[in-house]
Amino acid sequence: MYALRMTSNDMDAADITQDTFIKLHAHLVRGNTIVDPLPFCLMIARQRVINLWRDAKDTVELDELHLVSDPYIDIARADIREHVGTAVSKLPLLLRDAFILRYYDGLPYDTIATMISENPGTVRMRVQRAKAILRRQLVYLVQETR
Repeated sequence: MYALRMTSNDMDAADITQDTFIKLHAHLVRGNTIVDPLPFCLMIARQRVINLWRDAKDTVELDELHLVSDPYIDIARADIREHVGTAVSKLPLLLRDAFILRYYDGLPYDTIATMISENPGTVRMRVQRAKAILRRQLVYLVQETR
């Protein structure tokens, strides 16, 4: 699920997942041990996502001012989960990475910090910034449900 949430593309996510398990298998075949498999696999998948983003061709990203949409029509057609998933997929890469590892994969800040070679304060800051952006982008959902 991490790869799918980070890439928003089924094919890329499948490739990343397959590569992760191949690298995991190769690691074990070499006689290495793994204390906690989830962070180990997420670390491999995360590196593959970063490589995918690095190698991707430049694309133009539009900010909110250039987008025209009526959020109330979207609410009538889809459920809240879809809106949240879309908002999460639009977060900047580093913020999305920290947010997904924390809230979708349930990893503690210290584990995430170790995985991405940052300090826990940096991870907390990224998660807080991601949450602030999501609050601003999804405020219409709260107003609609009241």
